[in-house]
Amino acid sequence: MKKLFSPNRILKTLLAISAVLALPALYQTWGHMQAEGYLLWRSTRTFLLAAFLLNTLGMYALAFFDPDAIVRKNAEKFLSKKWMQALSGLLFFIFALTPALVIALDPNQFFLPGYSVAWLAWWLAIFASILVSLTFRARLDTTFALILLMMGFFARLEVWTTFISTYPFSLGWSEASRYYYASLFYGEQIYGQATAWSFLHPTRYLLQSIPFLFGQMPLWFHRAWQVALWFVLTFGAGIAFARRLPQKRRSLFIPLALWFFIFSLQGAIYYHLQVVVIIVLLGTRGTDFNRSTLALILASLWAGISRVNWIPVPAILVIFLYLLEEPVSSYKNLWDYLKKPIAWTILGIGVALASQSIYVFISGNSDNIRSFGSSFTSSLLWYRLLPNATYRPGIILATAFIAFPAFGLVFGERTPKHWIRKLGTWSILLVLLVGGLVVSTKIGGGADLHNMDAFIVVLALWAGYAFVGGVKGEASTTEHTPSSADPLWVAFAVAVPVWLALSSLVTIPNYDMARAYRNLDTIQDFVANADGDVLFISQRHLLTLGMVEPVALEPDYEVVELMEMAMSGNELYLNNFYDDIFKQRFALIIADPQFVVIKESGVGFAEENNAWALKVSEPLLCTYRPLDTMKRSGIVIFEPRNEIKAGCDPR
Repeated sequence: MKKLFSPNRILKTLLAISAVLALPALYQTWGHMQAEGYLLWRSTRTFLLAAFLLNTLGMYALAFFDPDAIVRKNAEKFLSKKWMQALSGLLFFIFALTPALVIALDPNQFFLPGYSVAWLAWWLAIFASILVSLTFRARLDTTFALILLMMGFFARLEVWTTFISTYPFSLGWSEASRYYYASLFYGEQIYGQATAWSFLHPTRYLLQSIPFLFGQMPLWFHRAWQVALWFVLTFGAGIAFARRLPQKRRSLFIPLALWFFIFSLQGAIYYHLQVVVIIVLLGTRGTDFNRSTLALILASLWAGISRVNWIPVPAILVIFLYLLEEPVSSYKNLWDYLKKPIAWTILGIGVALASQSIYVFISGNSDNIRSFGSSFTSSLLWYRLLPNATYRPGIILATAFIAFPAFGLVFGERTPKHWIRKLGTWSILLVLLVGGLVVSTKIGGGADLHNMDAFIVVLALWAGYAFVGGVKGEASTTEHTPSSADPLWVAFAVAVPVWLALSSLVTIPNYDMARAYRNLDTIQDFVANADGDVLFISQRHLLTLGMVEPVALEPDYEVVELMEMAMSGNELYLNNFYDDIFKQRFALIIADPQFVVIKESGVGFAEENNAWALKVSEPLLCTYRPLDTMKRSGIVIFEPRNEIKAGCDPR
C-alpha cells in the first residue's frame, strides 16, 4: 500500500502551524470586539475566541500523540467505501469555496478578513486534504497546497464579483469611467459624433468595448464583462505559464496555473497586459526564430498601445525565456548565441514605438500629443517607496514581501549556465525592479504594486522554471535538470499569495437602490430642463448607456482625464478648461463634491488631492455653485454663479 503520509510528519506540522496562526487571529478578533463594544459574555464571537485559545493550547498535545498514526490506523475505513471518493471530492471543492463565501455573505463578519479567516481556511484545508489524500491515495502536502491555491483563486474571484451590480452610479472614483472610455471607439453610433479614443490604457478599453458591438447593454453587463476579462485573461496567462513549463508530472499543471494566477494579482497586473504574456508564452520557441519573431511582433503591437512602460516588455520576455531555455553550448560561439536577443530587442522596441505612433495618429489625439507622455511630466514622490500614509507598507517592503519566496526558489536553482546567461537574467530582473520602483513613485501611483507588473511576471517565470527544474544547463546534454526546490520555499511561495488573497476578501455591498434611482430621476430632470450645454465631469457613463436623456457630449474634462492633466501639469489642456468654466459655457456640471482642502505631506494621497483642489476644485467653485447635492450618491449638480469670484483664475 502506498504511503499516504511522509515520515516528515506533515500533518503534525500543519496542526502546529494552526496553533500558531490562532494567536494573531485571537488578538485580531478580541481587538475588533473591544473596538465595537461587544460584551464578552453576550457575543457569539466568544466561542470563536475559545476555539482560538483551545487551538493554541492544543499544540502541547502534539507531544503526546501522533496524528499521522491515528489517520493511518483509520485509513482503511475510508478507502473501503467507494462513495467516499465522491464525497471527499465534493467537500474539497466546497471547503475551497467556503472562506470566500463566509466573508462575502456575512455583513457582520463573524470571521474577519486576515488572520481570522486564514485560520478558518487552514483548518478547512487540513480536513479536505486528509479526505482527498486517503480516498485518492494522493500526497497530503500536494493536496494541501492545491486547496490553498484554490482558496486564493476563489478569494480573488469573489472580490471582482462584488463589482457586478445594478447600482446606477460609479462604485468608486473611476469605476464607471472605464465604460465611457470603452465607448469612445464607437462615438458615431453612441453619441452621434466622432470621439477621440483614450490615451490612457487604450488596449484595456478596446477589450472593454466589445459589448458595444451588441448594442446598448445594461451597466451590470459591462461590469460582468470586466470581471470576465480579469478572470479569463489572468487565468489564461496562468494556463500558458503551466503549459510552457517543462514539468514531467501532469498533476502539477492546474496547481501551477492557479499559482501564477494569484501570484500575478499580488501586483494587480492588468488584464490587458496579460495578453502580451499569453502571446509570448504560447507563441515563442527559442529554437524557432521565425515563430518567436512573429509572436514578438504581435505582442509588441499590443504593448505599444497599452502602457508606455510596457513598450520594451515583449522583447524582454522573449529574451528572458531564451536565456532560460537555450544553452550557449548549443551554438557555434557566443556571437551566434547573442544574435537573436539583439535582433529581438531592436525589432520589439521598434514595432512597439511604431504601434504607439500609429495609434496617436488614428486616435484623434494628434492635437494633444503631450497627453501620451503625461507620465514623463508628472512629479515623482520618492517617499512612497517607504512606509507612508498612502500605502502603509511602502513599495519596497511590499515588493520584498511578495517576492522573497520566489527569490528563494530562484536562488535554489543550481543549473550550470554560461556567464552571459547569468548576467542576462539577473540584469533583466534588476532593470525591471528598478524601473518599477521609479514608475511607482509617479504622482497618482504608489498605492499598490501595479507598476511592478513586468518585474512580477519575469520573477514568476523564473521561479516556475526553478521549481520544475526547467532551466537547461550547459553540460554536454541539454536535458532539463531535476527539480530540487526546497520545500520550505515552495511552502512560502504558496502561502504568501494565498494569504494576501484571503486578506483582500470583502463583504458584498448593500446599496440603497431606491435612493439611487430617485437621484437618477433628479439628474434626468435637471438635464432635460437645462438651458444650454451639460458637462458630466463624473458619472459620464449615464450618457454612454442611455441612463439619462441624451445630450450633446462634451468629450473633454472627464474626471480621470482631468485628474491626469492636473497631476502632469498639462497647461494647454487646463487652460482650455479654465476658458470654458470662466466663460460659464456649461449650463450644468455634474461632478463629485468639490472641496478646496490642502493636505500636508504625509497624509494619504496628499499630492493628488492638492493638484485637484488647486487646479480643478478651486476654479470650478469660483465660477459655479452647488444647485443640488446628493450626499449618499456622492454627486453634486453645479450651476453658474451670478458673479464669478475675483482672483480665482489660476493662469
